[in-house]
Amino acid sequence: MRPKKKRLNVPTARVPKRTGGNRGRAHKSRARTGDRRPSALSTRVIRKQKKFRGTWISVEDWTYRRSDGLVLLHETLVDDDTAVVLPLDEKTGRVHLIREFRDPFGGFSWRLPWGYVEKNESPKTAARRELAEEAGLKSAVLTRLLVRRPEGKIFHQTHGFLATGLSPTRAMPEDAENIRVVRLPLSRAVRMALSGRINEPVISMLILRAAFLKKKIMVR
Repeated sequence: MRPKKKRLNVPTARVPKRTGGNRGRAHKSRARTGDRRPSALSTRVIRKQKKFRGTWISVEDWTYRRSDGLVLLHETLVDDDTAVVLPLDEKTGRVHLIREFRDPFGGFSWRLPWGYVEKNESPKTAARRELAEEAGLKSAVLTRLLVRRPEGKIFHQTHGFLATGLSPTRAMPEDAENIRVVRLPLSRAVRMALSGRINEPVISMLILRAAFLKKKIMVR
């Protein structure tokens, strides 16, 4: 006999009013309250104002208008899109990971061929370019496994691909890139992602989705 399910009384979240700064500042321009249920809400950007522009990133003030009439101002970090690729040798079941020295952390970390999508370049073309430059590989088949956009006040997309049908080519890493290609069984890469040894979420997601696609892990 199955036990009866308990009903949880979850209180409705209330958003506190902000009294200073412009982080999430709400303007009092609400004509009517309307239906405030999450499923009934929508939003659109009605204004963008650039505050800072760097080589790759910019900081902008984005003004949103919600369908319930509320107007919100969010300080937004805008970053160019990137492409990341997981190379898998289907004959051996091994993936090609990268050990790269990361200056912001002062040490080596587990990475994949990853870089910005340049102007007039598609995410798939960028993935092929990064695969050749950093791993010295060409791919006959690129399969898109994910498109990740961080939640919150960062506007940026990462396009993740699985590369199969691999063949060697000349690697051309940038002068500042201190990298070494490491070939590992996909099953070991899965364990590293689950244990936290690989702590970059996008890389972990790519590995787990590739393993699921190749039926190396079971979900019950």
